[in-house]
Amino acid sequence: MVIYGKVKGNMQITDIDIRVWAEKEGEMGNLEVTMRCSAPGKGFVCAQLLSEEDQEEDRIFPVPVEEEIAFCMQVSPVRLWDTERAYLYKLALELRDEQMRLLGCTVKKLAFQRTEKEQGELWLNEREIRLRPWCCCEEELREELELSGEMQTGFCENTIADNLEKRLRCWLAAIRRGRYNALFVAWENTKSGLRRMLAELCPEYGLYYDEETECGSKAEMVQETQAGVFPDAAFSADSERAGVAAPVSGFELNVTQEGVLLENHCLFVNASEYELRYALLHNGETVCDGSLCADVPPGSGRYIELPFAALHEAGEYVYRVSLHLKQDTPWAARGYEIAAGESLISNLFSA
Repeated sequence: MVIYGKVKGNMQITDIDIRVWAEKEGEMGNLEVTMRCSAPGKGFVCAQLLSEEDQEEDRIFPVPVEEEIAFCMQVSPVRLWDTERAYLYKLALELRDEQMRLLGCTVKKLAFQRTEKEQGELWLNEREIRLRPWCCCEEELREELELSGEMQTGFCENTIADNLEKRLRCWLAAIRRGRYNALFVAWENTKSGLRRMLAELCPEYGLYYDEETECGSKAEMVQETQAGVFPDAAFSADSERAGVAAPVSGFELNVTQEGVLLENHCLFVNASEYELRYALLHNGETVCDGSLCADVPPGSGRYIELPFAALHEAGEYVYRVSLHLKQDTPWAARGYEIAAGESLISNLFSA
């Protein structure tokens, strides 16, 4: 439920309920929208469903504004959301007057996914996923966001909501960069505007959001490793032994003098969706470097030969290989390093 927030006279769209579901990747995705108007007037609602690439998937003809407006939309074939790719569709809603002049608009991002829980384990899009959640209660969340009393109570002013959203986005980006792929929050106020905003934003950051406790054993294990609001640093050795430290990227790089063994432990994403960079360093200076695209499907590994330069001087050399984002995301900019590996080689002879 969200606030649409555009008034002409007494006509105002107040509540929007959106429900999405899909069975499998590549099949039909379904969308149900229910909108409520506080004082119906002479006007129309228009809706357009867009892909992440801004291609139109579906639209509805203008619907007259009534007390309750309901409609369905579809997308086929559908791309499913997961914690690794975070693919989102966009629903553009417009409120127009009798002459079809625009009165207000909003865009909501939608995640088509299929989730099931069995004995405390989560299955996402028919694959068992290992959650690494950041866990907190509502009071801890407010403290971490440093919310003032005004922010805690108010969503009536646009400036308050905007400031809160910016702070929340910054916090979620740090959570995602901190190697977490889920967020669990225990709420005291179930009607909190903060709760609604958080549930809407989490999918943009590749975070599975939950308010339940079926996965409590995993949550408790991670809770002990949390060390601050912005967990950008890698996990400690203790957390690695606890079995929760694998990066969200899910890649392992073992570097040699001739190339790299790239192991893809992801469930959904191919290594080709990232840029592979390599470099040879000597005394802090770059001897050679480059980049390429590596096709390594999820759940597989591949040895990739790399054109490292021949060694002509004695000394220690660092062979480094890393994976980087190809484009900007809500949680990190293009070029952000998500995984890396390096080897130190001593060359005892000069050419």
